[in-house]
Amino acid sequence: MLKRILALAIAAAATVAAAHGETPTFDQLEVKADRFIHYKEWASAQAMLQLMVAERPADASVTGKAIAVAGLRNDSTEQLRLFRNAVSNRQQFEKVFSAVETESFALARCDVYEDFLLMIARREQWLRRSIDGYLLKYYTYRCDGPGMVEYADRMLSGLPDNVTFLHDKARGYMLQGDFTAAMDIYRRIVEVAPDNVDALLALGFYAESQGDKAAALPYFERAYSIMPTPYIKEQISRDAINRVHRE
Repeated sequence: MLKRILALAIAAAATVAAAHGETPTFDQLEVKADRFIHYKEWASAQAMLQLMVAERPADASVTGKAIAVAGLRNDSTEQLRLFRNAVSNRQQFEKVFSAVETESFALARCDVYEDFLLMIARREQWLRRSIDGYLLKYYTYRCDGPGMVEYADRMLSGLPDNVTFLHDKARGYMLQGDFTAAMDIYRRIVEVAPDNVDALLALGFYAESQGDKAAALPYFERAYSIMPTPYIKEQISRDAINRVHRE
């Protein structure tokens, strides 16, 4: 039924154009599509966008917009068709994902982007790892602690010493309030990258927050030796003074 309605909408658009003795230009289709989107007439917008994709099959921005609108209608079948059409027309999938993300956020429906990535990951296994990376970035942007930990683990399964993924995992734990687990990850980062200032400072501030200034001081001193800033110097001076008073 859905396909029939969509086909009728496309046919109606073509009939109207024919009645005026001309085929709508791409720009005219775009104006109509944007108007339908503005008024949330998603079926009509999808019909216009299908015509636009047919006219410019290698344009990732058009494909991404069409996929986002199809997502608003929960039409994953159409999303998959559009994506495969893009691949067959040699569009870079990175550009398609980026366009879907941009359009989904513009429509204030970022979940459309997430659902699209998850659907493609299920249907196109050859893209699984690349999509895991996109989902990790998405969950990091959304400050989704559980999502960050899950997808950082997926990425770390192939690159266990990747500092960026380790940082994402540590932050994911912190967002969930699991500071013990986060500090374990930061210690791992320091093992892999001894000059990682962010990890050193995280460990220093955590030790300080636990009242263990003696444990915090070495982390601040190492961080200062790598990146000497007035702020870190102040932390060292304060902890050193407190240590002297305690002794």
